[in-house]
Amino acid sequence: MTNTTKSKIRPQKETEEKHGLPYKIAKTVYMDSSWICMGMFLELSGPTLQDLKYRVSANYEEVSRALIGRSIGYFIGAFFGGYLCDRFKRYVDLLTALALLVGTVGTFLAPYSSSVELLLAMFALQGLAEGTLAIIGNAMFIRVWREKASAPIHSLHFSYGVGAFFAPIIARQFLAPSIDVTIMQNADNDTCLKCTNTDGLLPTTGDINETLLASYRNNSTNITTTVTAFELSKIEYSYIIVACVSIAMLLVALAFQFHASFVGPKPQSEKISFIDIFSPGSCAQGDKAFGLAVLVLIFLFYFFLVGCDHTASKLLYSYSRDTPNQFSVGDATLLNSVYWGSLLEIHVGAVQMPLGQ
Repeated sequence: MTNTTKSKIRPQKETEEKHGLPYKIAKTVYMDSSWICMGMFLELSGPTLQDLKYRVSANYEEVSRALIGRSIGYFIGAFFGGYLCDRFKRYVDLLTALALLVGTVGTFLAPYSSSVELLLAMFALQGLAEGTLAIIGNAMFIRVWREKASAPIHSLHFSYGVGAFFAPIIARQFLAPSIDVTIMQNADNDTCLKCTNTDGLLPTTGDINETLLASYRNNSTNITTTVTAFELSKIEYSYIIVACVSIAMLLVALAFQFHASFVGPKPQSEKISFIDIFSPGSCAQGDKAFGLAVLVLIFLFYFFLVGCDHTASKLLYSYSRDTPNQFSVGDATLLNSVYWGSLLEIHVGAVQMPLGQ
């Protein structure tokens, strides 16, 4: 390794921040809470995918293309988020707040999208927030906890699972119902309500207008108004709830930024070139060949394992509803939560192992 390469490697002890234990715990809780918000607004699209599909007048193939927007946003967020996190250490909490703001905007506007292209753009905003928060969270914990960062980093991914676990529960109350309702009103304004449970398959896009969820009849005028199942969907409320929680965490991030700017210790300013940060040798003590091999393996890991994992979570609800399994709305959302709950057990074990060492 040449002297030039050695000079580009920053001594870890010179750049690490020293904080007291209360501050470290507060920082951990704050960032874990941010990841809970991220888990909620990213995984809310799973149980609401059928309703979103109806709102943009698309089929599963078309709406699945909109989900690609999240991957595009994630790549951009991770690519530039890493550079900004290293370049502007003093403003890392401000970057967290901005990422939460971008994710909140995408979450709030997603259920109001009228086309697949617009929905893709909203998912891209969520992905941009995800990529930035993923980089910031891991880098922040390594910087704050140093060699003890293993358990805190596992707590980040556990927190994401917590948010993903509660996302279907929040969405459950606002999904398109699975009951037939007939409301009949005579000339004397007497009303009769009849409900029939239809936990079978929900209609496809082409059959929606043929399925009557509610019928309003006025005997004096003989006018009937029909409403379909998906027209009674109120999923925008679940998105608004999650967006409000994200805004609350945004304010917490700004509070930490205020502390870092005016109260807390100031990180050393470093002039780091864009090329140095993204050089494969920057993560392998200057060994570019080894660093490149590690990056390729990590890419394959995320592409096959994490990518398939998140894809399955997005389609699990729709699969359980639209296949011969014929799950009810409640059972399908429960299945979605159980899916993420099972992954939480893995992260709990991963946290306990480093703590026990």
